[in-house]
Amino acid sequence: MKNIVPRINAVSAKSKKSGNDNSKEAFNEVLGNGSNYHVNRIKTPARCTLPLQTLDTISRHITVLQGCVHVTLGDDVIVLVPDESIYIPQGLLHGIENRANDCAEIISVDYFAA
Repeated sequence: MKNIVPRINAVSAKSKKSGNDNSKEAFNEVLGNGSNYHVNRIKTPARCTLPLQTLDTISRHITVLQGCVHVTLGDDVIVLVPDESIYIPQGLLHGIENRANDCAEIISVDYFAA
């Protein structure tokens, strides 16, 4: 993976809140639902952090539409820019950070285990 960078600090445990400014909150819009999937468009303000989490029954595919996001996967951090995506298998610790000074936007597709 060419875009792996070191993790610089722990991700906030507060759900959908920035670790730096509690007034900043991610915006989540549901785009679609099915029997085994859920599609969301997520906008994250500048310096916003989505918490680390492990989903035992859900795998996730994230695509960046706008901005630059740092995706934590276990002990690694991968930088994604527009038109790049990543697959997150079930049970893997992951989180998303927007370290930039501009808003970032992603599409998240969650697949539920049968």
